[in-house]
Amino acid sequence: MNIYIENTGLNLFNIPANEADYRTIAEFALTFEGYKYFPDLASYANKIVDEYHQDEKIVGSLSLTELRGCLFYEQRRYRHFGEDPDGNDLCYIHALLIEIRNKIKMTNIQ
Repeated sequence: MNIYIENTGLNLFNIPANEADYRTIAEFALTFEGYKYFPDLASYANKIVDEYHQDEKIVGSLSLTELRGCLFYEQRRYRHFGEDPDGNDLCYIHALLIEIRNKIKMTNIQ
């Protein structure tokens, strides 16, 4: 059973550091139910990851919900593959975590 954390309940202590092992990151990804917020999560998440691999940065200004949806989808993708991400794919996951942290920091400042 997964414990879900709503965006309003998220804080910097909930978000794994980039140095965290993938299992910890995957567990955090599952604190969000991406399919609940995105009827076609696969198409959306694949669009965002493709854009990332073109520029090696998160393109545009994604909401916290969109960022968490993409992270959730990456966890599901690699669960399906039966392996952990590496290389550019792991860099993308770290970029999502950084952007999630930035959104939380901005929220706490305002």
